[in-house]
Amino acid sequence: MLSNFNTFINESKIKNTAGVAIKWQDKLLVVHPTNASWKNSAFGIPKGGIEKGEDPIIAAIRELREETGIEVKESDLDSTPYTATNYGESGNVKSQLIYFTMTIQDLSEIGLTRPVVPKEWLQLEEINWAGFVRIDEAYAKMHRAQIIILDRLR
Repeated sequence: MLSNFNTFINESKIKNTAGVAIKWQDKLLVVHPTNASWKNSAFGIPKGGIEKGEDPIIAAIRELREETGIEVKESDLDSTPYTATNYGESGNVKSQLIYFTMTIQDLSEIGLTRPVVPKEWLQLEEINWAGFVRIDEAYAKMHRAQIIILDRLR
């Protein structure tokens, strides 16, 4: 399955990103970008650019670690990747997010003792807050291109 994504990424002219959607109870780990307003729908899952030749699952794990300090292994993630597509105003594809899901039973599985990521773990140039938000409440906070992630995790 991933080989199809790798072919798409290498041949694509659109911006491709990779991320990890971590579900705990009825909540999703989300991040808030440092330069974004707190008033608009700016939240999303930890994600970032896929480097040339990089496998999406490796990029997703790397971006999760860089942005939140949370470390996971490939074997922790569900093997089936999903995509979320961001369309521009004219209907053209602006970017595509390839993301992997992970469900945890306890926060300790990802090194947390409470549902908010410690500020000192964050990549503050990019992320100024990270924590778990109830999925039903996240609809109003999430970037519109990532709403499909919430739908799939319900």
